[in-house]
Parts: sequence; C-alpha cells; structure tokens
Amino acid sequence: MDGLEDFKERALKEKKALFDELKELNSIRRKVRYVVKTHTRWVDNTLIELFLRIRLPKEKVSVVAVGGYGRRQLNPHSDIDLMLIPDKIGLDDVVRGIYDFLYGLGYECSVAVRGIDECIEYAQKDDTIKTSFVDSRFIWGNVNLYHNFEKTLKEKILPYNVEDFIQAKIEYLKQLHSKYGNTVFVLEPNVKEGVGSLRDYHVLLWISKALFGVKNAIEMQRIGLLSSEDYSKLRDALYFLWQMRNALHFNANKKNDVLFLDLRRKIALNMGFNDSTRFSAEDRLMRRYYYNAKNLSRVVDHTLEGFLKKSSPTFVFLDDRIKINEKLDAERFDDVSCVLEAFYYSALYGLTLTAKSLAKAKETFSNLSKHKSDYLLAFLFRQLFSLNKDISQAVRQMHEVAFLDRYIPEFGNVCCLSENSLYHKYTVDEHSIQSLANLEELFSYDVPRTFVMRLSYIWKNLSPHDRFVLRLAALLHDIGKIEKSKHEIVGAKLVSTIADRLHLGPYLKEKLVFLVRHHLLISRIISTLDVDDPKTIEDFLKIVDKKDKLNLLVLLTYADMKAVNDNVWTGWKESLIETLYLKATYTFENRDYDEFLKINAKASREKIKAMLGKCYHELIDTFPDNIFNDIDDSTMVKYIKDIKDTSKSVFAYKDDKTSTVKIVVYYKNIFGIFNKISGVLACQDINIITAKSYNLNNSMIVDVFNVNLKDGSVDADSIQKMLHEVLNNEFDLDRCMDSKRNKFLSRLERAKLEMSLQQVDVKVDNSVSDLYTVIRIYAPDRVGLVYYITKVFAEFKLQVGMFILDTKGNMAVDTFYVVSEGFKKIYSPKLLELIKSKLYEVLA
Repeated sequence: MDGLEDFKERALKEKKALFDELKELNSIRRKVRYVVKTHTRWVDNTLIELFLRIRLPKEKVSVVAVGGYGRRQLNPHSDIDLMLIPDKIGLDDVVRGIYDFLYGLGYECSVAVRGIDECIEYAQKDDTIKTSFVDSRFIWGNVNLYHNFEKTLKEKILPYNVEDFIQAKIEYLKQLHSKYGNTVFVLEPNVKEGVGSLRDYHVLLWISKALFGVKNAIEMQRIGLLSSEDYSKLRDALYFLWQMRNALHFNANKKNDVLFLDLRRKIALNMGFNDSTRFSAEDRLMRRYYYNAKNLSRVVDHTLEGFLKKSSPTFVFLDDRIKINEKLDAERFDDVSCVLEAFYYSALYGLTLTAKSLAKAKETFSNLSKHKSDYLLAFLFRQLFSLNKDISQAVRQMHEVAFLDRYIPEFGNVCCLSENSLYHKYTVDEHSIQSLANLEELFSYDVPRTFVMRLSYIWKNLSPHDRFVLRLAALLHDIGKIEKSKHEIVGAKLVSTIADRLHLGPYLKEKLVFLVRHHLLISRIISTLDVDDPKTIEDFLKIVDKKDKLNLLVLLTYADMKAVNDNVWTGWKESLIETLYLKATYTFENRDYDEFLKINAKASREKIKAMLGKCYHELIDTFPDNIFNDIDDSTMVKYIKDIKDTSKSVFAYKDDKTSTVKIVVYYKNIFGIFNKISGVLACQDINIITAKSYNLNNSMIVDVFNVNLKDGSVDADSIQKMLHEVLNNEFDLDRCMDSKRNKFLSRLERAKLEMSLQQVDVKVDNSVSDLYTVIRIYAPDRVGLVYYITKVFAEFKLQVGMFILDTKGNMAVDTFYVVSEGFKKIYSPKLLELIKSKLYEVLA
C-alpha cells in the first residue's frame, strides 16, 4: 500500500493532461473514436498499476470491464463498471480500495464480486445484470477464470430465455422513446437515451450479441446483418454522437448528456461548426444532430425488424403492415406514383409501411423533384389529404422517407430547423407534423360540454376540400421560419407558389394563403387584447370575414398551440378563444352576443341563489355579470359560501387535474391593491400564471389568480396575514422582493434569464382600445414580475382596467389596459416615455 497516495496524485495529473489533449482532438470528427479508445486504454493501464501496487494476487482473480467501459467506449465522465471473479479469496478490502481510488480520480463506479455460478443465478433473475455481461471485456488477472466466464456466458447465460431477453430490450427501448416524446426532433435532446441516441445502438448490439454472438457493428456488416449503406450511416451517427457526448462532458466537467439550449453555441463551436451566411453555428449543429439521430433510429428499426420477422424475396401485404415490391425503380414515374398510392392506402386502412418498405420508398422518391408538378401526383396527394380518416401516421412516414421534403422543397428547408427559444418544444418540421396529428385526434375526442368538443364536431363535418386545405395549412404554416422574421408573411408567399404547383384552384389557394398568413391571429389576440372589447371583435372581423374561414382558423389555432409545448393550450386560453369564436359567430348570425351573456349571467345568478338560499342573495347581487360567464356555477357556489360563511379574505383551491392552485382574494377595492396582492404572492414564492379582477358594486373586488408553486401547497391564512401587514405598513414588500431576486435560480435558469433579458421590450398602443391605453411588456418570466410592473403603474397613478398575463417559454408577455388618474387614455409622449423608462429600469 506504500506510495498509493502519491500514485493517486500522479494519476490525477495524468488524467488532466490526457483530458486537455483529448478535448482538443475531439473537435476533429475522425479522431472521435481515438478519443474514447485512448481514454479507455488509460483507465485500463491505471487500474492495472493499481492492482499491482495493492498486490492483488493475479492468479486468484479476473478483473472484467462491463457496460460502456466494457465496450471500450468511455466518454470523459462515463461510469466505470467492474466485475471481479474470485478464485476462493475474499475481496472486500480490494473493492473498497478500488472505489476510493476511482472516486478520488473523479469517476463514478460500481464494483461487483461474483463467482461463475453467481453470474448464472443473477443473470437469470435480473435482466440488467445479464445485459451488463453482454458488454464484458477482460482487463487483468487470471485469464482462465475469464475464459470460464466467457464460455458460461455463451452457453448458459445468453441462450437462457433469449426471446424474453430480446423482448425486454425492445420494450425498454420503447419506454425510453416514449419518455423522450417518440421523436428525435426535441429542443434539448439527450444524446445517450433519447430517440436516435447511443442507447438505440446499444440495444441493437445487445440483441445482435444474444442472437448471433457478434461483438460490434463491423462484425454485423461482415455477416450480412447490416448493409454497407446502413453500416456507413450507423458509423457516421455514432461518431457524431460520441463527439457530442464528449463535448458535453468536457464542457460541464461532469456527466451531462443533455444538449441544453444555452449550451448550443459553445458545443457547436467546440465541435468545429461555424456560422455561415444563412445559418448560425448552432443551427448547423442541430441540423447535423437531427440528421444523424434520424439515420441511426431508422437503421436500428430496420435491422431489428429484420431480426424479428422472416423476410420473403418478394414483398406482400401483411395483416397490419404494407410491404412494397423491392423491384420498384426510381427512374420510372409509374413506380413513384405507386409508392405514393401505397401511402394513400396506408392512411385509408390505418396500416404502416415496414422498415424495409420505407427504405425502398426513400430510394424510389430520390428523383421525385422532377415530378413535383405532375397532375397525377397532385391528385393522389390531394386524395390522401382529403380522407375522412386519421392520416397522421402515414404523413409521418412520408416525412421519414423524404417524400414531403422533395415534393414540397419549401417544407424541406425547415427540416430539422430548431428555434433558439424554450417556447417551442420541437423542430419546425416536427412541430408542423404534431399540429397535423392534433387535428387527427379530434376524430376521437369525446369530452362533452367543452369547446374542444365543438371543434371536434366542426372537424368531423368539414367538406373534403376544406379538410384538405386545413391539413395542408397545418403542415406548411411555419415554412416561412426559414427567414427568421415575420414568418407568417413569408410563409403566405411561399404557399401561394406551392398552391400553383399542386394545381389548386383559386378558391382553395385563397384559403390556404389566408390560413398561413393569419395562423397567429387568434393566439395573438387572446394573449395581448381584451376579447370583451367591441373594437377587438370589430378589427378581428375585418380580417376573418366569413364563417367557414373562422372555423378553419380556430381549428388551425388549436392544432398549432397544442403542438408548441405542453403548457400552451390551457383552460384559460381555451375559454378566451371560445369567447372570441362565439362573439364572431353571433355577429355572422346577426345575433347580439352581449345580450346572450347577460341572459346567461342572469340564469346563473338565479340558479346559484336557489342553491344557496336567501341569506346569500344580497352578496350574490354584488357580483358583476362577467364573473358568472367566466366561472362555472359550482365553483361560484364554493366562492360565495366561503366569502359569506367565514371572516377570511383569501382562499386557495387546488386543481388536481392541472396541478395548479387558484387563489381568490375578496378585499376592499383601494388604489394599488392588485400591486400589493401580487407582491405578497411573490414574497411567498408563488408565481402568477394568469389573473383576472372583478369589481363588485359594494366597493369590494374579487381577484382570481391561477398560480404555480414549488411544493404544490399554499397557505391562504399566511397570504391574508401578510396582506394585512402590508396594507398597515407593517411589512416592507420592497425589501422582501429585493431579497428574492434570483435567489432560486439554478445555473441553467440564470443562463436562460440572461438570454431573455436581451429581448425585454415595452410597447404602448392607443389604437386597439377606445377607452384604454394598452401597455404590452415582454420580459423574463419570474416570480415578482407582476409586482414590479404594477408598482410602476401605481407610482404614475395609473388605473388598471384589465390585464392579460401570458408566457411564451421563458418569456412573459403581459398586457395591461390602463387609464390616467382622470380615467382618460394617455397621449402625452413625455409621460409615456417616462413610464416606459421606469418599466425598463425594473425589468432589467
């Protein structure tokens, strides 16, 4: 044991020097394999020297590497997994020594001690242990012990329940893919476990070893399990993913397998990508990542399918899949149209094409660009997109084989294009296909008495022409993002050209251009304007001037918003869109929507009175009509009972379905009260998602806040107590808020905040409302934001008539309808500049 500490210090210095060298080499793609192999070899040699120094008897033990270390694919901060096979000796002290040594070098490790019989027993009980044995490699010690283990592995461990093992690995891969969204096109990909990641290759390798005894992809090619083309794609993808994982580890100086948004540029530059005239270095990195991940995923699917199903020399139609004849020729137009026809039938009957058929389809479509204006292809394409069936699966496979990219090159331009924003979860092409899938889900939507149920009814009853144009709009609505700004205007110009190429008549062309040009209209209105303002509806109907356009646009808005990320389509936004839709519909039908709301509120008021009894009538009559239209009757009963039956002013209601909490405040309507309440919530680490205020005719207000909490619980009594102290000048909100600034931000959150600060903006608009000046604020979303904004309004004696709180990723887009102290709009340029200047000051 003499000199062990000195050895550890030397090894640490060697490791640092090695990592400095490997970090430089990792920027060169062809050196990536050398990087992981060299790291593995250094660990081997270091461990062997350790065993010699601690005098581990070589003839009494065999040291075996397992896992990624066993595959000789050791990334900078990968775990080191070892198995010691002893020959009748105790190894407890040795195991502790290895742990301590490797931990001292900065490695996570596992060291297992198992005899040959134990290996058999554990492998039969635990699929994970059996998998680790598949990747085993001899390092040092008694080689005969290892040969005995290797023989046991081949004869007793791998053959045992091999079908169950393979099925378990496939199920494991499916679960991983489901966890990461079943697509390679995610905003922040996991290069080890996501779809098309290194783990896909590992599963393929484990199954190949169990079935055929091969050691790596090269051997798979040699015995015909991989074609030369597939091997080339697999090798290129592996080199790229190894390089990216190395870069992520080197950058973090620890294990990190996720390419977070704020790391993109640094990793891109580390991997040798540079800015071009059209794309940034990070854009080029992400495109290359998606290309390689997609190729790896396709090769793995194709190869596993070949393992698990017997192939016949000719293709046939199966019960659940379609196989395309392998003799099809890309040079023959008839064969190209036949493949598109196969996709039509796959959509019609709900079948998928086999992996081999997809490969053949991709080959057949290689010359598609020269046929993209053909009438027959346009007819088949329109027939497919007009079907009264769910076509999303067929369209996704058409994208996989590059049909969409080649048939509509403008769509191909946004393939694998990601946005430098946390708002969008997917790449542009994946987002578009997700939008289409959201429309298809309306075929089976069956939740009654919801606005989405109304959308489902509209969708199911569209004419084939309108169904076609809406699907095409969903697919193409974001193609203008290739230009980075005003993408809806750019997209409208592009789809006009596409419509001509697809031989659409003027009626369909006009609708397609309209939908792409205005696909953001509804979401922008509900996020920034008061849908109850008559001017909002008046301006909306100048653009959406027909009922059929309204139906198509609201369906596209639903599909688009749901495809952005998991938090964009909310119950609150759904209700705003429903209000906008109904107001527009009533106008088209020459009916008075406001009169309908008045009648509806009166009916709700009378119903609630009957449910609660006379002692509640006086309180019920103080509530304005709009609260009865915004909040359902059962919830209003709960609010009114709590307000009447208790002396409390603050109530909290948890929504288990949405994991949010609704905080209701019933208080005296005094100037600046909303600012005080928002500050109290921020001081208690409560983040406001949405809020709405109602003025009662008894000089009271009801403010309803939808909030997010760190721990999922809220103490209404504590909020009420702090609010009382604030209003009595017993609690300093400003001091509390200063102590909260950035307190809970992680490194990643701070980086995202810094990115968001560059986008801070304040816009003032006096044209969107006849009564109010509208101030719209773009700023990083954080606890306390509303407090700082409304504090500025209070300083300038501004009254807030209405407000809309919205978020887009890590950015808040908050809109306030304000008037001056004399209840007039603000026109003074000097005063407006002062307000904006003060807002910029608090937002930064």
